[in-house]
Amino acid sequence: MAVRVSVIIPHLDDLAGLDRCLNALADQTVPRDWFEILVVDNGSHGGLAAVSACVAGRARLVEQLQRGAGPARNKGVAEARADIIAFTDADCVPRPDWIARGIERLGPDNYVGGDIVVTADDHANPSTAEAYEIAIAFNIRRYALKKGFVATANLFVTKSAFLAIGAFDDSLSEDTDWCWRATLAGYRLDFVPDLLVSHPARSTLAALDKKNRRITRERFHLAMRWGYSRMSWALRAIAALLLLPRDVVRLGRIGPRYWLSSIAIHGRLRWHRCVETVRLCWQHDGQPCQTNLEDAARRS
Repeated sequence: MAVRVSVIIPHLDDLAGLDRCLNALADQTVPRDWFEILVVDNGSHGGLAAVSACVAGRARLVEQLQRGAGPARNKGVAEARADIIAFTDADCVPRPDWIARGIERLGPDNYVGGDIVVTADDHANPSTAEAYEIAIAFNIRRYALKKGFVATANLFVTKSAFLAIGAFDDSLSEDTDWCWRATLAGYRLDFVPDLLVSHPARSTLAALDKKNRRITRERFHLAMRWGYSRMSWALRAIAALLLLPRDVVRLGRIGPRYWLSSIAIHGRLRWHRCVETVRLCWQHDGQPCQTNLEDAARRS
């Protein structure tokens, strides 16, 4: 029987997370011969032999030495044998009905994104950083309904549609860029709330800072690609600081135990994002991209 789904998992230096992900995929409700799993190692420092030992025959292991989750996913698609591509990440844990729900909602003219549940090792007593991430991270419903994209940690698409839309570009926020290009190409985004994977919360302020720096750079380059001027993007970053009072109310759902510390974390991250965005806009040596979205899509 030909496999129906190719599950693609980029991996870098997270053997424990990869093991959990593969265990979850072993418990899917669909028959095991319906899907293949491709683990695309992105140059793990422990070497390919260590990754192979972790995989232990549960997936097909391929290597992509060009760093970045985008290139790793692209490599996985090139190696995939099935007509349906399912993307998740090595640190994610898909629910048992993940593949079944993805197949059910996917068609030839759409692509499907699901929700991401943020978890902590001790959910009753998370660290301050974990509590903040549980409250703030991965608002996929808002991303899908308001901003037109979903995360590549939980994404289904036909292989033919992916090839028509084009590969991920890792110099940008590749999930946002890819989803926007998919929509421009005529494919409909369907957000499925009960298509679920879980993702561990970042447990330290240093990890939150690292994520914040990466996202700030990626969003800046995405904005330049999709037609924003440097001035308008810098003003958006400054305006985000003015919305901090609104965010303080939003953080109220985190509970009194973590509320004040989460406000401090949020203000710090927003301030750093604003300063870095203004710096990038000031130092950017290219001309602001003034092309329209269709032109940007054709350049993909």
